[in-house]
Amino acid sequence: MTTAQAVQFNERLALANRELNDSATGWARPMAEALKGGRGDPAAMKAGVAQAGQAFARVKARMLSVSVPDDDSARAYFAAHQRFLAVEDGIVNRQLPTLAELMADARLTGPARTFALSRAFTAMVFEEQQALHAFAGAQAAFAGANGIRMDVDPRQAAASVMQSCVLANQRIGTAEQGLTELVRPALDGKPVAAPAAEAALADYRQTLVEVRAMLAGVDASGTVPDLRAAERALLEVDAGPLAEAFADVVRLAREPAPAERRAQVRAALAAAMERERAALEKVRNAAQVVSLEFPGL
Repeated sequence: MTTAQAVQFNERLALANRELNDSATGWARPMAEALKGGRGDPAAMKAGVAQAGQAFARVKARMLSVSVPDDDSARAYFAAHQRFLAVEDGIVNRQLPTLAELMADARLTGPARTFALSRAFTAMVFEEQQALHAFAGAQAAFAGANGIRMDVDPRQAAASVMQSCVLANQRIGTAEQGLTELVRPALDGKPVAAPAAEAALADYRQTLVEVRAMLAGVDASGTVPDLRAAERALLEVDAGPLAEAFADVVRLAREPAPAERRAQVRAALAAAMERERAALEKVRNAAQVVSLEFPGL
C-alpha cells in the first residue's frame, strides 16, 4: 500500500465521522437547553434524531463499498471503525430516541426531568467518547505504520480533553449522587435495603473503572498536562478514600452499628467528600487556565 492509498483510505473513514458529527446539530441544540433546566423543543429534538438516523444510514451504506487495502494495519483500522459504527448504531437507533421520548414526556418536570435527561445523555456520550478514543488510537497506529503525518490542532485537542473530563465527572457525580441518597439513612440508624446499597456501590466502582479506561486514552494525548494531572488526582480520591468510606456506609446497611460507630463512619465520609471537593476545585482551576489559553472552550 502506497502512502497515497493510505491517505485516501484514512480520508474515507474520517469523512464518515465528520458527517456523523455534523448530523448531531439538529438534536444537540434542544438537548442543551433541556440539560440547563429549560423545556427544550421536543419536536425539534425528534426531527433532529431522525436526521441523525438518516445520516448514519447513509454512512453505514457507504462503508459497505469501501475497499480495504490488503494490509494488516488497514484491516485493523477498518475493524476499529466498524466497532465505532456499532456504538453509533446503538446511539442513533436506541439511545437518542429514548432521550427524545424523555424530553417529550409531560409527566417529567423540574429537577427530576433534568436529572433523567442528564443521566441518560451522559451515559450515551460517555460510551461514544470511549469508542472515539479507541478509534483515534487505531487511526494513530495506522498513520504511524504508513508514514502519514496526523497534524493535531492544539485547540481541538484541548477541547477533547476538557469534554472528556466534564463527561467523566458528570458520570461519576451521577453514580455518586444515587449511592449517597440511597445509603445516607444508614448513618442515622435507619433501615436501608442492603442488596440495593451493595448494587449501587458496585455501580459506583464500575463507573470508576470505565472512567479510568476512557481517561487513559485522553492521558496519552500529551495535551494540557496540568488539567490531566488534576483529573487523575480527583479520580484517585474517588477510587480510594471516597469508595472506602461508601463501603463502610454500605456495611452499616448490612450490619446496624452503635451510634459511636455510625459517627465514625459519618466523619470518614465527610472527610472523603471534602477531599473530593478540594480535588474537584483543582480540576476547575486547571480547566479555567485552559480556557484562558484557548478562549471560547
